[in-house]
Amino acid sequence: MITKVILVLFGLFFLAALWWFLRRAKSRQDKARTPVGTYGEIKKQIIGELRSDHPENRTLPVRPEGIDTRLPIETIAEHDSISDFDSARAHEMLSAVLGSLYEELRAIGPGCDPVQLSFPRRAVVIADRFEAEVNNGGLSQYYLNVSGDHASIAPGILREIGLDDVAEKLEHANSFFPDGEPPSDRGVRLNMLESVEVRAEKTWSEIEDWFYQSNTAFLPFMIKYIRFNREEFYRTG
Repeated sequence: MITKVILVLFGLFFLAALWWFLRRAKSRQDKARTPVGTYGEIKKQIIGELRSDHPENRTLPVRPEGIDTRLPIETIAEHDSISDFDSARAHEMLSAVLGSLYEELRAIGPGCDPVQLSFPRRAVVIADRFEAEVNNGGLSQYYLNVSGDHASIAPGILREIGLDDVAEKLEHANSFFPDGEPPSDRGVRLNMLESVEVRAEKTWSEIEDWFYQSNTAFLPFMIKYIRFNREEFYRTG
């Protein structure tokens, strides 16, 4: 008798566990089917969130006096000893420089912009962001994110660093925007991005293929540019 009771209880427990498992599985399926919204709907949501960042409503923070995040003078000898063929140490050098640049941006305050840095320092930030965005998600991602705020001035910066071919390709990509200049305001840029992408898709894809296949190395050009503008990145005195 006791054995039968135990078997009945075990059976009820098994059925309850099975019911709970099936219920959770259905709940997960329902969540998976929940639509996240079309591209247009998501874009409208992002644009709405960005309205407060429109230049008319946005003021850049005032740069505090006395900010100097340049690398210490002792770093110069170490970085000068890096060979053009030592890419690992060159990457470490560039990372150290970029770290000092972002330290300066943080010191300026929330909402700051790379244009508040000196030209050589902003050039390194803007070029580095361009390379990272295109390598990660292509031109669409570059224009979609805040890095694209500087797309109209990026070709000139890339030429300054010595990346003429890349600058020419970016100018071609920019040409699909009105007057060949992607708006620096992200909300305005996103508002036209969908229609721009329809016309630019084939060309942007070809430019991305060129970018990946040519394997253009930004690193040696960035290192050379930093060394040429040494006083902007190191405390020399």
